[in-house]
Amino acid sequence: MRGIEAVTDEANYQTLVAHFGYNPQKEELQLRSLLGWNIDGVILTERTHTPGTLRMLEVAGIPVIEVMDSVTPCLDMAVGFDNVEAARQMTQAILSKGHRHTVYLGARLDERTLQKQRGYEIAMREAGADATQCDDGRCLFIQRWL
Repeated sequence: MRGIEAVTDEANYQTLVAHFGYNPQKEELQLRSLLGWNIDGVILTERTHTPGTLRMLEVAGIPVIEVMDSVTPCLDMAVGFDNVEAARQMTQAILSKGHRHTVYLGARLDERTLQKQRGYEIAMREAGADATQCDDGRCLFIQRWL
C-alpha cells in the first residue's frame, strides 16, 4: 500500500481500498461500489473475475492493474511473478542445503497457493524426493493451527 500511495499521492489521487478476501463474487460487489465513486483506475489482486466484474470493467473503460501473478493473461496491465517457478526455486534452495524432509504448508486454497504447491511438488520430483501430502487427521490439526 505504501508503494501505491507514494505514487497516487504524488499525482494528487486519493487511494480507496476495498477488501474482498479473494472471493470473486465479493470483488464484483466491491467493484460496483467503487465505480460509483467515478474512479480513474483500479488495482485488483486476483486474475479470477466474475462475468459481471468483466462487464463493469469493460464499460468503465478505466486502467486495470492485476497484481500477484505475471504468467496468466491479464485484462490490461500486470505486476507480479511466477508463483510456480518461485516456489520451485525456493524448494530447490532448501533441498540444496541437504534438507530432504520438507513440506509445503499453504494457509489458503486460492489459485496462488495451488501454484506454489505445484512449484514445491515439481522441485521435489526433480530431486527424486517425496512431496509430502497431508491427507489424514494431521491435516485437521495443521489447518486449525494455520
